[in-house]
Amino acid sequence: LFSERGPDTKVRYHIPPDRSLNLDWTKVDFNDAGWSPTGSSVGYDTNTSYTELIDLDVKAGMSKGNTSVYIRLPFLVDDPDQFDYLRLDMMYDDGFVAYLNGVKVAYANAPDTLAWNSKASAGHTDGDSISGVLSF
Repeated sequence: LFSERGPDTKVRYHIPPDRSLNLDWTKVDFNDAGWSPTGSSVGYDTNTSYTELIDLDVKAGMSKGNTSVYIRLPFLVDDPDQFDYLRLDMMYDDGFVAYLNGVKVAYANAPDTLAWNSKASAGHTDGDSISGVLSF
């Protein structure tokens, strides 16, 4: 699970203990102030291959059987009409779903029906985990 941007972009994460958030957390006006401290990347590594890529380590929370971590990346665009597409560079293992303003826009190895404790529908090799570009 990785989410990385430039040095000025900060994310927050939350490991859901149940389904109480539904998809409310994907909406623009959701208040994530009670989530983790801000950082630049989220994930965990049981080896040492990706340790230098991870700023916010979620290993302790994920090792208790949790299968999902919610990550919020705020960004503002002054004039959305100036763009024809957005590009998402995502490092992930084994799956992810990305939302933009509450709408699912990109995914990989995601089950058809999502829940707070969904598992990836397929594996993703370690080598493939460090690269990936999706456009939408």
